[in-house]
Amino acid sequence: DGIYQQGHQHQQQQHQQQRHQQGEAKQQSRKKKIQKQISFSQCEIREYKISIGNRPSCKKDLPISLGCEHSHHTMVCDVEEYEQFRSPLRCESVGDMKVGCFERKAMLHNVSGYSQSYLDRMEEMRRFASK
Repeated sequence: DGIYQQGHQHQQQQHQQQRHQQGEAKQQSRKKKIQKQISFSQCEIREYKISIGNRPSCKKDLPISLGCEHSHHTMVCDVEEYEQFRSPLRCESVGDMKVGCFERKAMLHNVSGYSQSYLDRMEEMRRFASK
């Protein structure tokens, strides 16, 4: 009977130690999760030039790409303010993100300043290369 009680007490002590260790592990896990949280207070917005891209799937038309150059003016604002006043997301499907060939060409001409004759030559070169 005494041996049984000692064995039972030992099991209870082991069980309490396991629960204590599990509790400590959970606490450490929570601390790690807290340490992994990040937040942002400000965002910087820069405008980049667009250039003629190099997209193989765009065989006949001119693809656009972000250029390396950006404007020297950087707008800095509070993240909450940005989220409040930004335009709504523009796409509900992948198709909404596509920019048509005429619009891309107009962007390259009007925004990036490529001449119409240069764009025509580049289009012709892409068509010739895709044959």
